[in-house]
Amino acid sequence: MQERHDRPTGYVEIPLGPVLAEAADAIVTHVEETAELNIRRAIGMRDHLGEQALTDLTRLLVAHCTSLADGVRAVPEERRTVRGITSLMTWETLVASGPEPGPLGTWSHARHLAQVARDMLDEVRSYRNQEASFVARPGLPPLALGPKGTRP
Repeated sequence: MQERHDRPTGYVEIPLGPVLAEAADAIVTHVEETAELNIRRAIGMRDHLGEQALTDLTRLLVAHCTSLADGVRAVPEERRTVRGITSLMTWETLVASGPEPGPLGTWSHARHLAQVARDMLDEVRSYRNQEASFVARPGLPPLALGPKGTRP
């Protein structure tokens, strides 16, 4: 015999904005840390990893560069640094040309991807940190922070 359960007829709205913002921050942090680990791994390569390992690492680096390039493009052009502009141009060149033939070509291609990803990650983080510390004061510089990040 089945029991009958009465469902509540009223609904309560729960604001998800703060919860979603916190989750988004955690996801962004995780993605950036993962990218940073892969970047360090590729830049630190001294020997050839083997074809499959190098292919896997290159795929990860291409994925990181693709998303980081979107992040750099989201930075207003007048706020991009030379490093950010150059990283986008280098990324486009790497996409167009691909790795050179031979075992050193694939190895050096992965290292170039890692260097570009590192520069793009630095650009995105730098812009985000500038935006977080900016206080809107039209025509005036941002306020300086006092001890422990307090306003004077």
